[in-house]
Amino acid sequence: MKENDLVYGEFGKWFEKVDINQRVAQQMIKIFDTPELNASTYTHLGARALNEIATLPEPERTKEHVTSKGETKTPDEMTNRSIRSKLSTL
Repeated sequence: MKENDLVYGEFGKWFEKVDINQRVAQQMIKIFDTPELNASTYTHLGARALNEIATLPEPERTKEHVTSKGETKTPDEMTNRSIRSKLSTL
């Protein structure tokens, strides 16, 4: 994207040109800009789980939570369902 030296307002047009959904691109950017998500997290979680974690409030991303099964886990150890469940209670 930087190679294209986009001016303000050209972001969405560029994604259309390279056939990437703008919503998906925004989710990828949010994931990339979340410092708690590091290389080891990327390797074992899918994009959906990464986006769910990036959506959590910052203090919630690294603390341990009790899952519906009574297990204590950090978000990067949880399933998508557990993360979504946690989001609904915040």
